Amino acid sequence: MFSRLVERLGRMRKDERGFTLIELLVVVAIIGILVAIALPQFIKQTDKARIGQAKAELGMMRSVLEIAYNESETGEYPDTVPEMVSTLNNGGVTVDADTKDPWGQYYQAKPSASTFTIYSRGPNKADGGNDDIVATPDGVGAEQTESGGLDLKP
Repeated sequence: MFSRLVERLGRMRKDERGFTLIELLVVVAIIGILVAIALPQFIKQTDKARIGQAKAELGMMRSVLEIAYNESETGEYPDTVPEMVSTLNNGGVTVDADTKDPWGQYYQAKPSASTFTIYSRGPNKADGGNDDIVATPDGVGAEQTESGGLDLKP
């Protein structure tokens, strides 16, 4: 009985056909090519999403500062980072030690009584470059900034 089972398994193995090594290599090569094409497109989409997130967060901060400016008796913006943080927190935008841009950097602020600039250094994580995302009283957009901003944190 045992010998019949072994004989039967031997016959099954001879009758079965699998994929050749060449066929498997071709399939792996095709998958590699598809990944090489798709990966850069995916990375571009994640960068666009991060830029959109930074613009939205800066837009909320800008709105709170504009409301505070319009409601202030002096007609001035907060002119120090602690005042700006306090104004933002009171206006519903939480700014604490964990508040960072989508690239893990602190938002930068240049406050003054007559205007303000809050910005993210963008994907290159450095002042300068045309990838900085900036909020001013005029709006939110991408532009080049000069260095000198202070970390926007308590």
